Amino acid sequence: MISKDNPLRAGVRYEVAMDTIWDIVSYYSIVLAEEQEKAAPDKDLVKRWETAYERMRHMYDSLDPADETKVEEVIDEYVPVAQKLWDQWHSNRAAS
Repeated sequence: MISKDNPLRAGVRYEVAMDTIWDIVSYYSIVLAEEQEKAAPDKDLVKRWETAYERMRHMYDSLDPADETKVEEVIDEYVPVAQKLWDQWHSNRAAS
């Protein structure tokens, strides 16, 4: 249920959750494309990333803005994940 006390905050938190999920979806999309372009892609890695990509897409498509508890859980769990993935990607790009 959307907070009657502060619906704007609930809406902003939902957008934060959606942006975070999409950041992770985008990460997997990029690394999948990069891996698949290799002459000999790591098939196990591709499979793991495809599974993670699909899981995050499903989460993105199914997150209910009225479920404030789930929205907060997504933020708490996935903001650090998104930051870690993108930091790792940038570090790998800088090293190559």
